[in-house]
Amino acid sequence: SSRRDHCKKLAATYGLNVIETGSLLKLEVQKKTDLCAKIQAAFDENSYVPDEIVLKVLKKRIAECEKENKDFIIEGYPRTKVQAL
Repeated sequence: SSRRDHCKKLAATYGLNVIETGSLLKLEVQKKTDLCAKIQAAFDENSYVPDEIVLKVLKKRIAECEKENKDFIIEGYPRTKVQAL
């Protein structure tokens, strides 16, 4: 099983939201947000999206979960050493 599958199983078992960083970044591109160009450039280069952008998008989604008073599990983070520290 993949990490994504494990996250979904845990979420179903414990009633958690799954925050998938890859999906969040793709959504930013689809919505054509102010971060869209930088995210798309990283996608086009097949490289990691800059850490500060990933963190900004992730913090926004975490805040939404907190407003909903919903616990969560994060899939796809950290991806880089900087994100882990």
